[in-house]
Amino acid sequence: MSKLIQAISHKTIWLHWIVGVLIIILLITGLYMVEFGGNELYLWHKAIGVVIILPVLFRIVTRINEGFPTPVSPQNKWVENLTKSTHLLLLIGTLLMPLSGFLMSALGGYGVYIWRIEIVERKIHPLDFEKVVPINEMISSLGQNIHYWIGYVMLATLTLHVAGALKHHFIEKDKTLARMLSK
Repeated sequence: MSKLIQAISHKTIWLHWIVGVLIIILLITGLYMVEFGGNELYLWHKAIGVVIILPVLFRIVTRINEGFPTPVSPQNKWVENLTKSTHLLLLIGTLLMPLSGFLMSALGGYGVYIWRIEIVERKIHPLDFEKVVPINEMISSLGQNIHYWIGYVMLATLTLHVAGALKHHFIEKDKTLARMLSK
């Protein structure tokens, strides 16, 4: 039984880092595209956004089955609640970000691709080949707003998450960060 628990724990740690690194890449490229119009990044941003859905779903199922990790060191109630809220927001955000991006792109008529593999067809105006025809402009716009605002919520929550991990490591000097790096 101990080996099974170790295997599950190891899988959870890998999922944490895979999803975490991919979300950070998506947030950085998303910010860059919003601020500087980096259109050359859309192909990669969309592809990673679609690909990340599977490990995110697997991570959420794993988290539901295992629950949140128990704190390494005792925490007062408000810190414990803040930690759980942060973890929950990150889980919800990692699901809502790719789903809202998918809705924005697919229903906006722009299509969805995993690199050059077409998942949802791009809708082009029959008389003007440069013009994209939205499939459902209202839902696409809703997806765009959710994607935009959740992105900023994710940035703030991720910053809090990293700050908490660093606080545990450098101030409290407990094994929280080591637990996430050593297995």
